[in-house]
Amino acid sequence: MSLLVTPERAAELKAGAKDIPVYDLSPGQTDWLELLMQGAVGEKNLNRVFSGLPEEPKLALRDAEGVILAIVDQSTSSGLEGLEIPTRYDSLEFRFSPSDTPPFGGENVGVFFRSGVDGAMVSEVQEWLSGGEKRSVTLFLPASTTESGDFPHLPLQGELCKVLEEFSGHNVRLIVVPFPGDLPESGWLPLEEEIIEKFGCTSAPGNWSAFREAGKVSSGAADPSVAGFTVFFTGLSGSGKSTVARHLQVKLLERGCRSVSLLDGDLVRQHLSSELGFSKEHRDINIRRIGYVASEVTKHGGAAVCCPIAPYNSTRQAVRAMIEPLGGFVLVHISTPVEVCEARDRKGLYAKARAGIIKEFTGISDPYETPEDADLSINTEEVSAADAADRVIELLEERGYFSEA
Repeated sequence: MSLLVTPERAAELKAGAKDIPVYDLSPGQTDWLELLMQGAVGEKNLNRVFSGLPEEPKLALRDAEGVILAIVDQSTSSGLEGLEIPTRYDSLEFRFSPSDTPPFGGENVGVFFRSGVDGAMVSEVQEWLSGGEKRSVTLFLPASTTESGDFPHLPLQGELCKVLEEFSGHNVRLIVVPFPGDLPESGWLPLEEEIIEKFGCTSAPGNWSAFREAGKVSSGAADPSVAGFTVFFTGLSGSGKSTVARHLQVKLLERGCRSVSLLDGDLVRQHLSSELGFSKEHRDINIRRIGYVASEVTKHGGAAVCCPIAPYNSTRQAVRAMIEPLGGFVLVHISTPVEVCEARDRKGLYAKARAGIIKEFTGISDPYETPEDADLSINTEEVSAADAADRVIELLEERGYFSEA
């Protein structure tokens, strides 16, 4: 059963939405909402959308583009009315709901794919189809909404399209379905089985070995020797972050294996965050901006070297969570003591902070939260900047980020 309302009701709800609070859905919530509005899952999954909503009687649920997709009434157990399906830009020829997917008739097997396609799988499809005139296969491809707006399912979609070409004279089709990327692994199989059932299919026979292998989740991790990565330095002003980062940039460029982008704290402040101050809120925004740029560099196979102060643990962890699904992430704490940093004080910042001229200065009038999850901790009072960069290179080598060729 779809939770989409009629166009007339949708227009009425949109007109009244200006008078109720708005909630921005996470990518996972957007995928769940789409599944519910399509009728691809049952209403028992409503809690997946409701979880984390603020305690307001009514809320307008909005996607990342600012479009109101649904109105939720939290005073009832199933008070969700869908206004429209999220706009998609990918796989449009393969996106269907159960209601607009005509049945093949006969026995239709549905299989979810998460990894590559091989010859054994094609042979099993052929054997299945040749076993009866009314046999058919529906290939389901999960597509998760990502924070970065990327489309990680498209390479596999290309492989599955080739399978469709091989069986153009048979009842074989491909359906791309939203699939919440934040769903724990233990929830994948139950959700897949529910979607398969809602589309009028049965699960593949247990003796389909190749299909069972294809349905397994691949690690998603690219070969480290070709994957992008981010080295994220954190530490007090004057600790030596920028100097170490520049040595590292040169060493990476000398290897010639990746493009290298240096995101220096001062330069980012000048060119990307010039309107921001130094309140905790503005510092968080600045670090998240750096994290976003680094995630784009990492996603496309480059090396991002970041060296902001980044004093708050929660923001550093948010950046790690943003980047790790896309490639490598190394957090390096430049742990030089504040007394040493203050003694260096080439910019005179500590003196101004002591005099009260600069407010909210990290290490003096604002806290620095020492990272407990640092991959490396280096004190530049004891180690030269060049040697510190070598330590980072050694760690990257240990993790396989350089080809031996």
